[in-house]
Amino acid sequence: MAHKLRIAIIGAGMAGLTCARKLAQAGFAVSIFDKARGPGGRLSSRRRDGLTFDLGAQSFDATSAPFKQACRSWVDSGWLGAWPQPGHWVGKPRMSALTRQLATDLNLYVGQRIIRLDRVGDAWQLVTGSGQAFGPFDQVLLATPAAQALPLIEPHSTLAQACLKAVEVDPLWVAYWVLAEPLAVEARRSASQNLRRCECLNHKPEQNTTAQRWVVEATTDWSWSHLETPADQVAELLFAQWQAQFGAAGAQSQPVLLEAHRWLYGVTRHPVGQPCFYDRSLGLGLCGDYWCGSRVEDAWHSGDALGDRLLSELK
Repeated sequence: MAHKLRIAIIGAGMAGLTCARKLAQAGFAVSIFDKARGPGGRLSSRRRDGLTFDLGAQSFDATSAPFKQACRSWVDSGWLGAWPQPGHWVGKPRMSALTRQLATDLNLYVGQRIIRLDRVGDAWQLVTGSGQAFGPFDQVLLATPAAQALPLIEPHSTLAQACLKAVEVDPLWVAYWVLAEPLAVEARRSASQNLRRCECLNHKPEQNTTAQRWVVEATTDWSWSHLETPADQVAELLFAQWQAQFGAAGAQSQPVLLEAHRWLYGVTRHPVGQPCFYDRSLGLGLCGDYWCGSRVEDAWHSGDALGDRLLSELK
């Protein structure tokens, strides 16, 4: 019976969680694995000194009818709020709150870095970096960045390899800080030569703390040129760029906390061009934003499409 099939999903970002929820609601036995300490992917947040910083997507929009419907349901559930930019949404009280809600009631294993997929008869076994094995599973679905999925599927599927090798992704450096003296500024400042985006998080719903928190993203060109620069130096360089953009007001500002984070697989430049991949003969599937773009909505569509594909193939 289809409902007895055991499905493993690697990656607990938007794509993996969307696919997992659809399959779990259909009655499949779904287990989802992620190397991080919690779900989120590029919707993740970081806590420092009791404060929260959204380090990935700062907000997202919805253009298709299905994703608009999903967003409305999340708003009704209290998981999303309106961002000052019209038509954009943010998680409440942080971006990772949405993915944590989507992970509710799922069989989620965090802190598990899967380094190998073993084919044992007609089933799959997942092996972690510490040598721990999970399985057997009838289906394995990968919802990780393409570069992380590639070594896992290389021994098993040349067709999937060809899809993944066509993907081109740029890195993205992000710096974040707290100002000792807050600036009276708008929530968002347009991009400059080396800064892709500047965000004051205090303008987000339920994030109006006394401490003014900022997150800035470098451009992909700048991120490539500083790919291996130590994080503390990147933080200083990006803060100086921000100060220059804000002129006299920025020059007088000093951070009481200043750090940086590198997204090695930050922005998809060349997607595959189809929603997902699935090979029924192997019980192997792949999804993620890189299949059709680089936005949160693209990740949702890819995970939703892979879930639909399995429901169609396995019912």
